[in-house]
Amino acid sequence: ARDVRPLLEAKCFACHQGGNAKADLRLDAPSDAVVPGKPAESSLIERIVSTNDDEVMPPKGARLTPAEVSTLRTWVAEGGRYAAAPG
Repeated sequence: ARDVRPLLEAKCFACHQGGNAKADLRLDAPSDAVVPGKPAESSLIERIVSTNDDEVMPPKGARLTPAEVSTLRTWVAEGGRYAAAPG
């Protein structure tokens, strides 16, 4: 959680957090985007590694680095558990 939450905050939460999350996809709480223990079946991982401009996340700005993708893959593989928001 110490590595994942800041990554999601920096790259994903602007569009995918809270009740107004785009495409009804919230990444600040458990969702269908993360299949615990199965990165290959998680749409979060599919989207961040996609080469299709219509599917890739984030759609604008810099793509996630290989290290960031690896962090998210490992997190999903280990269960994709969400820690409470700080503060």
